[in-house]
Amino acid sequence: MTGFHCVARTSPTYAAPRRRPHVWLLPALLALSAPAWAADPSDGEEDENVLLMGAGVAVSSKYSGSDENRVTPALGIDYSMANGFFASTLRGVGWGSSVGGFNYSAALSYRAERVDRDDDEKFLGGSTSNGGDELRGMGRVEGSALALVSAGWTPNRWFGVSVTLEEPLSRRENGRAYHVGFTSTVYAGERNDITLGLTGHGGDRDYLQTYYGVTAAQSRASGFRAYAPKAGLYAISTGVDWTYRINDHWGLYTSVGAERLSGDAAESPIVRRKTAPSAFVMATYRF
Repeated sequence: MTGFHCVARTSPTYAAPRRRPHVWLLPALLALSAPAWAADPSDGEEDENVLLMGAGVAVSSKYSGSDENRVTPALGIDYSMANGFFASTLRGVGWGSSVGGFNYSAALSYRAERVDRDDDEKFLGGSTSNGGDELRGMGRVEGSALALVSAGWTPNRWFGVSVTLEEPLSRRENGRAYHVGFTSTVYAGERNDITLGLTGHGGDRDYLQTYYGVTAAQSRASGFRAYAPKAGLYAISTGVDWTYRINDHWGLYTSVGAERLSGDAAESPIVRRKTAPSAFVMATYRF
């Protein structure tokens, strides 16, 4: 979505109680990735504008299907208004609200590009771009503007479900993606919250072809065999998130998870690893 990287999975939107000033950031942090997911832009119980800044480090695959990991900086600024409007490096620009346990949002965001070579930018010895030399000949997958539409239901802290549509507004040939996520907050204290998440990721034929397929021209240039995947479920991701509230302003967010490619995506000739780990830690400050 943006140049800032986060854990590659999604979380249902969640309207956090006002007494927990950092919990609402969890789904926003998980919103960053390629593919990218939506997050709850509005805490239904907030009555003030909130500015939150964060900095940290993320570990993930160089690209979906890579057998190499990368370490990247994670930085973010998130401004959320009491009327539901938000502007964020994490979530894009949009509006959302909630009614009881139901919540919904719509936003404009960005899906990051994928390149076919290692870049010259290094962070802790690793590339900061999506892609790598292993994809030489596959060409560049251009980034695209996105419309993100999300709806969720969280009747209690033990269960939450959300659905998200990821619709490209530019480079529409890159395809659309769909995401269904489930979460359960297994521990909720005054300073700590621990949440489990499970998400299914799907895409249309164009999406699967863009990120896991190999055209005849790409085959000749790269040496990979030609491959045309069908639409459907392409990955399942899971993880554990821990939020620690140091005080009313400072917080710490940590996430550890994994993603498993499935279906036609898992059989792609560019895929070197079907299961990839991920980790993320960010310190946050709320104004």
